[in-house]
Amino acid sequence: MRRITSIDSSRAECLRHALEYDWLATYCETAQGVAFFFDRARLWRSLALVAHPETDPEVWRKVGFTAARQDQQNYKLAVDAYTEAIALTPMNADLYLRRGDAHLALGKQRLQAYQDLRTSRTEKRSSGPHDSMLRPYMHAISDFSKAIELEPDSAVGYNSRGTVHAAIGNETRALADYSNAIDLDPDYVEAYQNRSRSFDRTGDKEKSAADAEKRSRLERFPRLHRRERKLPASVTE
Repeated sequence: MRRITSIDSSRAECLRHALEYDWLATYCETAQGVAFFFDRARLWRSLALVAHPETDPEVWRKVGFTAARQDQQNYKLAVDAYTEAIALTPMNADLYLRRGDAHLALGKQRLQAYQDLRTSRTEKRSSGPHDSMLRPYMHAISDFSKAIELEPDSAVGYNSRGTVHAAIGNETRALADYSNAIDLDPDYVEAYQNRSRSFDRTGDKEKSAADAEKRSRLERFPRLHRRERKLPASVTE
């Protein structure tokens, strides 16, 4: 019998197999099928670690970054890769921010696919999207909250969590998060832009216009000490 550690599949291939079984488990209609596919997905994720026992979380971070790139958009693989990196360095706030971004993108991707499917059908179902399509948003909120817990002065964490609240229609919480981000970084252009849009959706046109003007001024006259999100030098690798 061949040992597990002699498996020929690469780490990425193992994770892709896991993703395939995750997808089957998500959309399977029988409890037995869900259990079977879930176990298979767990097995392939285990093989990825056993056959390729990486001890450097940077390797997993690179896998996640590559999977989440615009030309790949494999957000489930990105989530899995960042999860492995977090398991190795659970106090790294940046990894939670990255996984939160991947969860948010995955949620939008699933919701868009669902809406496209409904549009293509002649009979429109009245039911809303499946819970599995909305679950990534909750995971994203959890990840951004963890990043804030680890780094309470993370303006990026608050702004990112605000975008998730806005995406699921909770403008009150979105506005609170955007305001916290601005309090921490008064020159945060994206936070002003996001808060302006939230104010507009809630009907507060005056505050929306004020934030839009503030964002415009910051873009015209960038300040030398404006705080930006610090990313590792290898982020483009």
